[in-house]
Parts: sequence; C-alpha cells; structure tokens
Amino acid sequence: MKRWIGLLAFCLTGCMQAAGDGASIVVAPAGDTITPDGTFAASIGIETVGGVFTPLLARGCAVPCVSAQQFSTAEDGQREIDLHVFSGDAALTAATQPLGTFRITGMAAMPRGTPRIRVTFEAAAQGVILSAVDSDGNARLSIARVTRRGDTALP
Repeated sequence: MKRWIGLLAFCLTGCMQAAGDGASIVVAPAGDTITPDGTFAASIGIETVGGVFTPLLARGCAVPCVSAQQFSTAEDGQREIDLHVFSGDAALTAATQPLGTFRITGMAAMPRGTPRIRVTFEAAAQGVILSAVDSDGNARLSIARVTRRGDTALP
C-alpha cells in the first residue's frame, strides 16, 4: 500500500519566529539548505498526492523560522505516512531535489481525510527540523528516516 499524505484546506505558512515545540528529526543540515546570509537557497516542502510539491519553508526565508501545515491521509485505514521531503521551487517534485523520506507513525486508523496531522518544519542553527502532531489528540507522532538524499534505502 502506498502511503501518501493528502492536503487539507487548513494551512499556516510563511516565515514566522521559530517556536520551541521540541524537535523530532533533522531533515537537512544547515550547510545543505541555508545560505551564508542565513536564508534558504530554495524552498523546502513535501510531496502530496499527484507528485505536487507543497513548500512549507519558502526560498529567501530568514532563519530562524517555522512553518506548519495541516494534512490528512489519502487512503482509508492508514496508520502511517511516508513523507517525501524535497528542496526546490518547481510545482512538481520530479523537478526538485529529494532530501529524504520520513515515516510518520502513531495515527489511529480512520477513513481517509479524517485524521488531522500538523506537519511542522523549523529552520534553526542546526538545520531543518521536522515534527508532526495529531491535531485531534494533540499527541506527537513518531518520525523515522526511511531514505536519505538520493532516495537510497536505509538498512
């Protein structure tokens, strides 16, 4: 079964002052994504259904910044989601640079579109940090790296 994340209507995007919500996993080190002047060289975002690139941190955004967006499942009964993270500025992920795949687990199995998962990217001195929260229960969800840049599977 494919694990995609489907986009819901709610979103909170843009550069805001970083909030200390507790980091889950570093997506990319600062040297790979942040220019010497402390801004993003390209947008950072995720792939949604249909290969669409959904940016969460915009190119030119100054560090520190944080961006969150609410998503849901694309299939009935999903208990995990593979979140494909990319860097770039194209409309489709095929024309962007993969940063890795991260598996989000801990969601209750529900009909598609029902779970509300808030995905947050925070840009800090150490790089881009990814976290996810079940918005219905406000519980942090578990995140593990599945692949690295270049889409090679981890052992």
